[in-house]
Amino acid sequence: MESVATLLDLLTRPEFLAGIVAGVVGLAILLLVPETARERVADWGLLLSAAILIAINLAVARRLGLVAGIAVLAAGGWALNRSATAFRIIGWLTVASGAVIVSLRGGLPDRLWLQVLTVAVTLVAGTALATWSRDLPHHLLGPMFAIGAFGIWATVPETEMARAVLGAAIPMAVATMQPIEARLFAPGAYALAGLAAWVAAVGGAARPASIIGGWACLGLLVILPYCRPSASDLLAKRPWTVLVVHAVVVLVSSRVIGLWESTIPAMLAAAILAGITYLALGYFLTGKEETT
Repeated sequence: MESVATLLDLLTRPEFLAGIVAGVVGLAILLLVPETARERVADWGLLLSAAILIAINLAVARRLGLVAGIAVLAAGGWALNRSATAFRIIGWLTVASGAVIVSLRGGLPDRLWLQVLTVAVTLVAGTALATWSRDLPHHLLGPMFAIGAFGIWATVPETEMARAVLGAAIPMAVATMQPIEARLFAPGAYALAGLAAWVAAVGGAARPASIIGGWACLGLLVILPYCRPSASDLLAKRPWTVLVVHAVVVLVSSRVIGLWESTIPAMLAAAILAGITYLALGYFLTGKEETT
């Protein structure tokens, strides 16, 4: 009954409702973009990031440092998507600068380990999502991010920001599926990674292990890009397997690891969980390849 009451309370919170409205607007924008141009110019991740930022700044508090950092991350992602070497060097420097701005100017607690890890998680998750944007099918990105956002909300003790993220993620979850089939590009990949890293960090400050659990809720969004090339077949042929495994990783991260009190054991548990998931996916993919 307590869980039901918590869910009902979520539905009435202004942060969640603001996220829902902003997400619906983002979805409407995608629907208005002509189908021929959608695959080239409509960045699902960038629209979702904008919806999240609007919801946070309107319903929670103004976070100009966060907005600036996410904008720099998106600009770095754009530069990294260029083929010229000079652009890529500038892109990495810009992405790193954006991650630092989010960490130092986003309103996080003044703890060195937290600021350093937020930068690291932003870079790792952003690179994984950027890899996804180039090489993997996109149709499950929306549902998977929404599941991860739910996990972050379920584990961090301070949920105001997480409610806004979850609210925006729910309507945008359908945008990557048929018939809309919106795509993620590098700017949106790094912007979305920065927001996910930040919301877990700011919401979990009162219980640091929940920050680790929140980051781990990114789950297969970060792990699956490293299972290439077989991951493409898994995403295309067994989407429910991907969603179930992702949901299990999020469940363990949010309701086990994220509820601990000690940070170091939580880090070790998250690393072990990621390793086991990676090995299990690799074994599953190899087995499927051998039987086909």
